[in-house]
Amino acid sequence: MKKNTKTRLHLEGHTDDVGEEDAANLLLSQNRAAAVMNYLIEKGVSEYRIT
Repeated sequence: MKKNTKTRLHLEGHTDDVGEEDAANLLLSQNRAAAVMNYLIEKGVSEYRIT
């Protein structure tokens, strides 16, 4: 990401279908993607390059 400064990244989180509610799995997958996004931002990747 540092060498290819025009590269953009689209993140998606996934879960299996185990769990009490679909909403809980959706939240878990969103939180996983957000954790990766936050890590990349902390490492210096612009948030505008990540969706």
